[in-house]
Amino acid sequence: MIFSSAKAAFLAASLGLASCVPMDLPNQPYNLPTRVGPGKANLPTGTAVSLFRQVCGATAPSFAEAAPQMRASGQFSEAPIDVFYHRSLNAQFRIYDNPGNWRCTMVFRSDSGAGALASSFAALRIPGVGVFFQTTSGGTYSAIARANGL
Repeated sequence: MIFSSAKAAFLAASLGLASCVPMDLPNQPYNLPTRVGPGKANLPTGTAVSLFRQVCGATAPSFAEAAPQMRASGQFSEAPIDVFYHRSLNAQFRIYDNPGNWRCTMVFRSDSGAGALASSFAALRIPGVGVFFQTTSGGTYSAIARANGL
């Protein structure tokens, strides 16, 4: 019993010290809806569509190359929860590249109106995937590329 109590005390002390160490990236998503990434710049419509094409469109339909490309670009930081945060833009990506569940999701902040964003994403044609757009709340949006047939 004494050993397990000492072990528990050591573990609690270790966790307490670890919580004092600053982390580059959170273990959970940023405070939605005001921030979705460390970057402060909200995305205008053209930038949002272009970034989505660059990451999701260029690697469709399996998105297997999306994560390696984001790592290599130097524009993204990877969190322990499989989220890629853009360093300068208020945006994040999550890649699901498992057969039967191929998706690429971008969550971002924009000052553009939901209507303009929705029509721009609806006009995207990416071979092998369907593109979906969602309004989350108060200027936070999601664009999702999902492999067709799933």
